[in-house]
Amino acid sequence: MKKQDDLKKELEELSPLLSKLKAQDNPFKAPEGYFSSLPDELMARLRHAEQPLPAPVQSGWSTRLLEFLESLIQPRLVVGFATIALLIVAGVLWLRQESGNEVSEQLALFSDLSAEEVNAYVTENIDAFEEEELMVAVEESGIEVENSLPAIDLDAQAIEEYMEDAIHEMDEEDLESLF
Repeated sequence: MKKQDDLKKELEELSPLLSKLKAQDNPFKAPEGYFSSLPDELMARLRHAEQPLPAPVQSGWSTRLLEFLESLIQPRLVVGFATIALLIVAGVLWLRQESGNEVSEQLALFSDLSAEEVNAYVTENIDAFEEEELMVAVEESGIEVENSLPAIDLDAQAIEEYMEDAIHEMDEEDLESLF
């Protein structure tokens, strides 16, 4: 109880106005007879109120699609889309121009090379090329592949041993990917 008295004294010292408000019972009161006449007033207002608007009809998917497309045609969105499209077209044209210049420069460098230099480079760096690229290049050059490859003399026993060794070195995932 002493604590409560101390709090009241402290409140009076800090703010006399708040302590007086606290002392009043309830400063907020409804006017006399407010709640007795309230139901009658509400019913009168409801009778005189305008008829409610009919519920909106659910539109079909085509109407919703048209509304969506109309919302995209707003000027700020059109300007944004046009800007993005312009940047994409400019970027593609710029990249095409750059790649065209690089290709012509590379072709000029290759025209100075002799067939022996190209053959030596390809032979040294054969692992850097894809098989399909090499096959296309050989086909276009008209070189007969049978004459350009060294002859390998293997008997059936050597091939069989090689195949068995290769199978034993493979793990289960490699074998499953084959079948």
